[in-house]
Amino acid sequence: WVSLGSALTDGEGAFRLTLTGASLLPIGMRDLFVSVQGDRTGTRFLGLVSSPGAALAVSDVDGTLTSSENAFTSSLLTGADVAIHPGATTAFAALVARGYQPVYLTARGDVFTQDTREWLAAKGLPRGPMRLAPSAITLPGDATVAFKAGAMAAIKAAGYDVAVGIGNRASDIAAYG
Repeated sequence: WVSLGSALTDGEGAFRLTLTGASLLPIGMRDLFVSVQGDRTGTRFLGLVSSPGAALAVSDVDGTLTSSENAFTSSLLTGADVAIHPGATTAFAALVARGYQPVYLTARGDVFTQDTREWLAAKGLPRGPMRLAPSAITLPGDATVAFKAGAMAAIKAAGYDVAVGIGNRASDIAAYG
């Protein structure tokens, strides 16, 4: 690991670090690590380095990529494998071939970040940034729309072009709009 700099977190633990000069990273998906100076705890995360205006393909996960809306939740209790919708892997490979960077946006709680990343990889979906809800459970409807619309606004504010939106529920359409 090489230090890229330091930053203060906000009340939610989020931070922003602008890289310049020799600390700039090449375009692509980058495995990164953040360490807390106070207690030396840390965590790995995935960062997207792209050119301004890069085109994204934003996709919901549960019910859109998984075989059903509640398949993941059920698997937590049963240990059953969560199936992927037929054709999803092929569709995402085609999007990547056309230059779209996948981003996975789900109301699934962020406590399931590693589980979600492992599931996407196991099913052959391309690596991409993920935005998961800060609460363990986000109920369908207004709460989901608010979370996803906020995430979409942040993506657009960061200078990305959301060229493709993939979802299976009215809440996905409302959030993407």
